[in-house]
Amino acid sequence: MWKRLYLRGNDTLSPTLGTDKAVTYLSTGAGRHVTADFGKALSPVPADLLAPVGFTTGLPDTARYTLPFTQDAAIAGPIDLTLYAKVFSPDVDFWAEVLDRDTATGATTFVQRGLLRASMSQLDISRSQKTPDGDIYRPYHPYLSISPLVPASIHKFEIEVFPLGH
Repeated sequence: MWKRLYLRGNDTLSPTLGTDKAVTYLSTGAGRHVTADFGKALSPVPADLLAPVGFTTGLPDTARYTLPFTQDAAIAGPIDLTLYAKVFSPDVDFWAEVLDRDTATGATTFVQRGLLRASMSQLDISRSQKTPDGDIYRPYHPYLSISPLVPASIHKFEIEVFPLGH
């Protein structure tokens, strides 16, 4: 069953848009901005942690969202991350990862990732996979041409997180 989740300002994912509908822009101190809250730094970093460095250190340009489960669950299929970003350069790389973190032990397992270079984000809607309602759940990017971004403009990005089963 396809399920839409929304990024929330409190570092969570939610099945409802919520009433806050707030967007927070945070400066990284290097002239770049990230929408949402920065990831929380973990200290000390466990040696066996399989998470990316941005997740564990809270490096600039890193945002993290969580979706807690109260019981065992499975996640399967493709994931589409629809992201609106105000970009201050002609290009940027987006990297999204799905991680499974056991809150009891702190162990983190890599599940899957998606990535997109903004200048190559042209979307072929006719070749993208959609739900019966027309929502894209697996975007198709032909990667045939480079289109630099207009800096300081808001752009919509459809980022495919590759199909998974976990």
